[in-house]
Amino acid sequence: MGLLLAGCAPADPAATPDPAEHRVLLPDGACAPCHPAQAAAFAGSPMAYSAFSPVVSALDLALAATAGDPFVLGSPGAADGFCSGCHAPVLARQGLGSDGRRPFRELLPAADQGGITCDFCHRVTAITGEANAALTATPGVEKQGPFADPVPNAFHTSAGADHITDPAFCGACHDVRPPHADAVAGTPDARLEDLFSEWKASPWADADHPWNPLRGQPGIAGVHDGAEAQGEVVTCQDCHMSLYPARGLRDFVSLSEDFRGVDPASLTRKAHKLYPAGVAATTGDPPRRRLSTHHLAAASRPLLPFPVAEWPEALSLPPALFGPDAPTDPVLAERRARAEAAVDPTDHRLGLLRAAVTLDVADTDAAVAAGETLTVDAWIENVGAGHGVPAGFSQEREVWIELTVLDEGRACADDDACADLLEPRRFVDEPVARCLVHGPDGALDPTLVADGRTRDERQRAERSGRCDRARGRCVVYRSGYLLDADGDGRVADDDLRHTLVELDPATLTERCVLPGPDADLRPLGVDQGLALFTNELQHVAVDAEGRPMPDPRATRYLTPTATPVTPRADDPPVLAQDPRQRRSLFATERALFERHQYLSAGPPGTPPTVAHPLVANRFFNGNALRPFEPRLARYRLRVPEGVRGPLRVAARARFRFFPPRLLRALAAREPALLDEALIDRYLDVVDLAVATTAVDVVPPTP
Repeated sequence: MGLLLAGCAPADPAATPDPAEHRVLLPDGACAPCHPAQAAAFAGSPMAYSAFSPVVSALDLALAATAGDPFVLGSPGAADGFCSGCHAPVLARQGLGSDGRRPFRELLPAADQGGITCDFCHRVTAITGEANAALTATPGVEKQGPFADPVPNAFHTSAGADHITDPAFCGACHDVRPPHADAVAGTPDARLEDLFSEWKASPWADADHPWNPLRGQPGIAGVHDGAEAQGEVVTCQDCHMSLYPARGLRDFVSLSEDFRGVDPASLTRKAHKLYPAGVAATTGDPPRRRLSTHHLAAASRPLLPFPVAEWPEALSLPPALFGPDAPTDPVLAERRARAEAAVDPTDHRLGLLRAAVTLDVADTDAAVAAGETLTVDAWIENVGAGHGVPAGFSQEREVWIELTVLDEGRACADDDACADLLEPRRFVDEPVARCLVHGPDGALDPTLVADGRTRDERQRAERSGRCDRARGRCVVYRSGYLLDADGDGRVADDDLRHTLVELDPATLTERCVLPGPDADLRPLGVDQGLALFTNELQHVAVDAEGRPMPDPRATRYLTPTATPVTPRADDPPVLAQDPRQRRSLFATERALFERHQYLSAGPPGTPPTVAHPLVANRFFNGNALRPFEPRLARYRLRVPEGVRGPLRVAARARFRFFPPRLLRALAAREPALLDEALIDRYLDVVDLAVATTAVDVVPPTP
């Protein structure tokens, strides 16, 4: 440590950095003495956590066991495995990649060495592609940084590098292409993760796009006033290494107050709005500059005790980021408080998530009569993410709308008071135990067991005709809900109810798939059920050459032979038929990839979703919300005769970074890495946006 502290001194003309100290990639502790703010921020970041994540390690081991080469290279002398190339590049650069038997954290060469380090990122000298860790990084005394005029020091040399602020620097790891064909796209490499490609196709990447939030904004007085100020690209770094969203794209930021001492020529309108100013190091007499924060907040949350998960209060930025003296002006003090709150790792994550989407139910019917149909229009839009929502491992991240309609005129203390408000059944036949789906405790899912309740009682427990005890009002309709299936008093660790799925931990494949009570029925022409925006890993039938082919059972679905079921009076017309007949949905291309929602697991030819990336042969990334493209989730609900009104319509856009069923399957495989206690403690659900409206109940039309 004495050597490192000595290295923090200003450059002595007679002293030169010692290359011998930089033969290997250095741990973050080597940078902390001179760059304490950056090192402290990075220590709690998802990047620093990458090699310690039990989910990543468990997935890596599962894929090694079930897929082997080339997904995970475990043979002697192999340079690295597919996952470790991005999640533990320090291993890869030392020839210590995944061996398919031990988690990354056990393979790190030293206790203070991380999978991604300051020295790794600042030793990247070239971007060689757009995916799969396409970066060139080697140990050495010269560190790459964003400044064209770096300040010399006695520990290392520095070079200004344009690539370190280029979005492609992030894209090199945030586009992921496993060497596995997509049968539908006809490509040899699947699009497992598409973050960078999504950004490149978005308005954020086009300075002149009419939807670019910075297009046409006036420049900062005296700095960028003219036509050159019209339009700017908003990069990955501008959201994940800045004060955004506490300091927004449209905030007015004063040059003289917030960037005193900083060369105006080094700034842009974007820099004024999004970044703090300060010194990059704490030694010598460095100039004040525009700085990047290093919390690198994103959507995930650590699933083990890690600094970011354990800090209960916001981190304070060091005074160097805002100048030597705390601001006394009330406006500046308030602005600093906002910025400090934003760069706390936990709060910054929540801030980014909540800035991503808007939700609006203003187009909902203003009035409805009992016995008639209420149309609820929920508009959701991605306005704050430069990529899809969800993104990253978007085939597992969940974004959905929770909708609840309450009768404010019907007070209740228990479900019996609301029994007459039960909505019509959404299926001709409610799901039955055609195959076994077990809950977290190993018992058969209670919704599939004859437990003495009638079908209506089970339905009421799931959806409507029940009492919302928190508000003391009767529920008329709900979708996107979570149930405390395991009885632990929380619901963040319970799966959504659109499908009832049991994963086989041994293979990470579905050994049972049933339609859930909240299945999305919109493809059938019925505007009810879960509005889910998660992308999908799917498996389609292929011929001997690997080309998609029609499902061999398609004619069975389209030409039913069974006698139609006698409809009930309250069945929606489209559902009051033979179950096979309602699968006429499958005549459409999109339905080919949604069939699993209406079938139990079947013989080859059934294309269900899958959890295993290399069992999938179709990577369907069309469900996520694209930037600035509003999506409509419409619900058409029959209002029961017994409502009194007014009705309260409440919608929430919600996010969860992993479905519990996948985490529990990984825990069953790797109990030393992941267990129920970690899932219960750290798996959370974040409300991205909330919208409410009131609907009057009026007399029926004569």
